[in-house]
Amino acid sequence: MPILSRAIVFIFIAVVFALIGLIVGYFKGAEDWAGYTASSEAIATVTTLRELREKQFNEAIRLLETELDTLIARRAIYEQGFRPLTYFSSDADEEKLMRQVAEYRRAHPSRAKDEPARLLIDDLLKKYR
Repeated sequence: MPILSRAIVFIFIAVVFALIGLIVGYFKGAEDWAGYTASSEAIATVTTLRELREKQFNEAIRLLETELDTLIARRAIYEQGFRPLTYFSSDADEEKLMRQVAEYRRAHPSRAKDEPARLLIDDLLKKYR
């Protein structure tokens, strides 16, 4: 086998392994993020559940509204990024879900005190109205 052919085979194999590494790393990062944020999301849920059980409905609603704002902001950051691979849901499914979020936020605007956060939320939801 000539040297040029060996070099081409070597480069091809290297590219295939690099792509496999990229894909595995990408999905591993998503898995790590889900695990990393689970404890803070769980304690927010526990706090809300306790308030509901203690009939502190206004506090529970405030916590859920804050959590919704956080999730919308995370979605905005997600949409700003470049992703060579997508996860398992379709764009149509995601759009349908975000339209429901936008409809809720239109009826119940964010009370976030942070102006840049409100603008980020409003900017994202405009495209789903």
